[in-house]
Amino acid sequence: MAKKVKFLAVKENKHPFSERKKNPKSYCIFHFFERLYIMYSSIYIMTQKEEYAFIKGDRINLVPLNFDHLALYDKWGNDEDFRRYCRFFFPRSTEEVKNWFTASVKSTNYYSFEVWHKEDKKPIGTCNLHCISWINRTAELGTFIGEQDYWGKGLGTEMIILLTKYAFQELNLRKLKAGIFSPNLGSQKAFKKAGYHVEATLKKEVYVDGEYVDIYNHVKYNE
Repeated sequence: MAKKVKFLAVKENKHPFSERKKNPKSYCIFHFFERLYIMYSSIYIMTQKEEYAFIKGDRINLVPLNFDHLALYDKWGNDEDFRRYCRFFFPRSTEEVKNWFTASVKSTNYYSFEVWHKEDKKPIGTCNLHCISWINRTAELGTFIGEQDYWGKGLGTEMIILLTKYAFQELNLRKLKAGIFSPNLGSQKAFKKAGYHVEATLKKEVYVDGEYVDIYNHVKYNE
């Protein structure tokens, strides 16, 4: 019935509201379906966060950090397996995460993103460009997948590729760097797939799991 009223309005070049006086029942039905459409459209927009992606990928999008997800960031940062190779040596309180969030959104040499899984419609990690030197046109990458169910699926490589493309093509940086602990084989593999190579090795540079391990400085040039 609602479609019929809309058709008549178009045919007679009149707004559907003009049917109100002629056919109150039809108008009420039309108005009901109109409000229902608006309601479900709003719900769809709120749940389809990938529509607002800052950087779009095949399986993931890079979106702005979300203040409502601070508890999730806090959980990832304090997870033993996650923080082992992330230099998070001490517990982080929720207040510290808030301070990090505030500082990151105000900084001009540190840009962070939330990693949004498109199919599952959920955040699974964060990534960033930090220590940006606008004079030397260099920066360092930080990539983190906090949800362990998504480890080993190639998403880290896609994250690195997206972030690298953004740094080179939009920020006009010329060199990107990432320091990876020698036991972190997964990250080494991901950066290699993304076109990075080891430029230098810092011998026994950091203390991990009871021993001093090397840091492999991976780099990629904008060539």
